[in-house]
Amino acid sequence: MTLPTLLTPEGRRAWAFSAILGGSITMTLYAAVVLYLVRDIADKAFWLGMSAMAIIFTCITGFIALFVKRTVKVGREGVEITDDAVRDGDTVTIQKDAP
Repeated sequence: MTLPTLLTPEGRRAWAFSAILGGSITMTLYAAVVLYLVRDIADKAFWLGMSAMAIIFTCITGFIALFVKRTVKVGREGVEITDDAVRDGDTVTIQKDAP
């Protein structure tokens, strides 16, 4: 299996997916080993468990950011956010009030 080149948008998404997946697996294994080592110390096990949950939350957020294509345009008229997660796309335009 070969990953596409970094010169295309889909290639960058594939490389980002691989990096997030590799980091997620590594940090989950690291958290599991550390929690196993401190399993008898309740205080440390609790806080390390909370840290592991924060790592998992960060990884899931990264995956969500990869899977949803968004475009944000900022101009003099306001901010336009386009979400291409649906077929026809939803556009939200925020216009600033005229002075």
